[in-house]
Amino acid sequence: MKIFTRVAFIDVIFAVTILAITSRSVAAPDDSTTAQSAAVRDDSHGSHDFDFIYGKWRMPNHRLKKRLAGSHEWVDFITCDEGSPLPGGIGEFDGNVGIFEGPDTFNGIPIIVRYTWTVNPEGSKVVAKWEQAFSADNGKTWETNRYNEFIHDDNCTPTP
Repeated sequence: MKIFTRVAFIDVIFAVTILAITSRSVAAPDDSTTAQSAAVRDDSHGSHDFDFIYGKWRMPNHRLKKRLAGSHEWVDFITCDEGSPLPGGIGEFDGNVGIFEGPDTFNGIPIIVRYTWTVNPEGSKVVAKWEQAFSADNGKTWETNRYNEFIHDDNCTPTP
C-alpha cells in the first residue's frame, strides 16, 4: 500500500476519533489491545457506531483543489485500506448520521471543521460516506472541501 493512501485514511479516522473523544471527554483505556477494548465498550454510549468501518475498502475521494478560495475544481483519487476497532469507542450517531465539529486553523485562519459521516446512504451500494467542511465565519456558512465513500472491496487498487 502506498504511504499516501494509509495517511489519508488514518487522517480521517484520527480526526474523527480526536473530535469525538474531546467533545465527549472520554478517556481511552490504559491497555489498547483489541480484546480488552472490546470488553469495555458500552452500546449506551455509541461505542459501536463505527463498527461499519471494519473490513477492507475502496474509497473514491474527492477534494477541492483550493480550499476557502471559492474553488469549484475537484481532484479525484482512489485510496484503499482496512479498518479495525479503536480503543474506547469513537463517538455517537443520531440515526445513520454522525456530525463532529471542532475549532482548527487553516493557513493561519481560525476555522471550525466539521466531519459528517452517513452510514448506508439511501439507494446506494456505498456503506458509508464521509465529508469534511470548513467554516471561516463561525459556522454561518460551510464549504465542503473533501468527501469519500466506503465501498467493500477486498482487491482494491489505489490510483497514483
